Amino acid sequence: MNVLGIDIQDDLYRLETELTQRCGLQNQVNTMCGDFLKVGSHLRRNEYDSVVSWLTFLHIPDKEKLMTLCYDILKPGGYLFIEDFVKIGEFSEKESTTLCEDVNCPYVPDFETYRQDLLSAGFEVEIEDLTADWKNYVNNRYSYWIENKEQLKSIHRADTYSRLLSFYKKIKDLYNQGNLGGLRVI
Repeated sequence: MNVLGIDIQDDLYRLETELTQRCGLQNQVNTMCGDFLKVGSHLRRNEYDSVVSWLTFLHIPDKEKLMTLCYDILKPGGYLFIEDFVKIGEFSEKESTTLCEDVNCPYVPDFETYRQDLLSAGFEVEIEDLTADWKNYVNNRYSYWIENKEQLKSIHRADTYSRLLSFYKKIKDLYNQGNLGGLRVI
């Protein structure tokens, strides 16, 4: 099996490439840096066995184009796996600003819109609601970072610890306000 990883962030792309080489997987894993919607237009159709995304599709607002591209590059019977944000209530102005500016997530569809975008692209899907699990996770993560401050600062440095703690608090707050959820598409 060959794997293609695409990342828009140059620093993450370099890290992925380094890890691939360190693990001796450079003959099975290829990495590219770029915008998936732009890079994807150059990928072969009906070429890939799977498309997998963990909390990355949330950064791509044009879900219809995204899902169509995923469908087009998958082999017939190919597998799509997504875990992503979903809107379960109306966002306040503050929530919308946090999502857009701090998470780089300018658009969050609700369950039905997400489903319709997938169906319109040609997928047969099952969607699982992960909201309760994710809410529990983000609350526990934030508590862990508070409780283990000194240890985590020694590992990550104070400035990185502070940035991550701030980000984790924002995500925790978004989930606790009850309008942001999580989904899994299989």
